[in-house]
Amino acid sequence: MNINSLDAPKKVNDHCLIGSTKVNTINGYTQIKDLVGTEGQVYTINSDGERCVRAYRDVRLTQEKAKIIKLIFNDCSELVVTPDHLILTTNGWLEAQDICFDDDIVTLEGTIKLSKMLDFGEEDVYNMEVEDTHCFAVTNSNIIVHNCVDSLRYGCMWLQPKNKIAKAGINIGI
Repeated sequence: MNINSLDAPKKVNDHCLIGSTKVNTINGYTQIKDLVGTEGQVYTINSDGERCVRAYRDVRLTQEKAKIIKLIFNDCSELVVTPDHLILTTNGWLEAQDICFDDDIVTLEGTIKLSKMLDFGEEDVYNMEVEDTHCFAVTNSNIIVHNCVDSLRYGCMWLQPKNKIAKAGINIGI
């Protein structure tokens, strides 16, 4: 773990996005690295599975030179993330590396499918925290990804979004 006197500790187990990942904010799409040090609002889905807006905060560099993979979807969109980044599917939250070609990936507008997955080297990666829903929309396809997971603060938080999505009538296998 790297500790810099000017920055918060960078946690090894954060699920992360590369700096150029476009986050859907109320002010338009903004690269996540450009949101560092800011607070604002992002598009997400609520407990009913409907598009909504929630506050974000604590955008930060989480890992330097992290292993990343590139996901290419059937709508030609791409997402570059750490292999363990959680992405919402109609079967629940899956790590990016575990998504299969027949999984339906949840977006603000519906679902898309994975077409290709590639090892993509190493890059500095970022993440943020989003109030209430703990997820947010990224890329022009508005793919729903999970926010930072801090095991000390969230414990088993990953269960909460599954329960909220289940209440929305999406079958996630629980």
